[in-house]
Amino acid sequence: MNVSKKIVLSIFILLSNLPFDCISQPFISVSSGINSGKLFNLKSEYPSELKYRIKGGFSFSLALDSINRDKNLRLTLTYGQQNLGIYEESYDKWGAGGPSNYTIHFQYFQLDLAYKFQLVSNPRYSLNVFTGPSFSLSNKALLNGYGRRTTNTPILDSSGVWHPVYSTVDWVKENEKMTDFVKYNFGINLGLNFNYPISKNIDLILENKYTLLLRNTTNLGSYYHTFYILSGINFGARFRI
Repeated sequence: MNVSKKIVLSIFILLSNLPFDCISQPFISVSSGINSGKLFNLKSEYPSELKYRIKGGFSFSLALDSINRDKNLRLTLTYGQQNLGIYEESYDKWGAGGPSNYTIHFQYFQLDLAYKFQLVSNPRYSLNVFTGPSFSLSNKALLNGYGRRTTNTPILDSSGVWHPVYSTVDWVKENEKMTDFVKYNFGINLGLNFNYPISKNIDLILENKYTLLLRNTTNLGSYYHTFYILSGINFGARFRI
């Protein structure tokens, strides 16, 4: 059984065992939309200067709402594809080197458990804020881009003195599989949810969500600790079960 099938089976088992006997108004919602994502780093060291750029993506979500007067809990499973951009100016102390510009592309499954709090409610619409923990599984991370790499090869001259000799190579990567991109991540999400009823059992939904993934994304040890933020706008419908 591959990883994707294991994820689907685990989610099904989890949903099957949730205590829905206390729920007065269960809903299931379907939505899709566009995302933007950006890396951040907590540590930047000489000789590299990194600039993280916002890149786009998309997502598709299924959510199960449990709503009554005492509880407002939602479990969401999201599939998405996302890009993260990196621009780097890398030089050594002699000024050799050059820029690199590349994009990380990956697929992800994300499981969110969110508590919703109602901000505005009237018969025509409702506005909610939600927050909670998030767990993400990423796979098929690919690297695309170009850059310049400078190598230093020491050469011994006739007097027995070592001298550095530099050579510069331009590189291009096309859909190169990344081995240092972390598979599992966790974080928190925060967002706004707008519901507009169009019938007794169906609501239109518009949602803006931000997810902060906290684990070191690139598995590069102590050199860089990167995390990333995803923001997205989703549109869809919610159905009373």
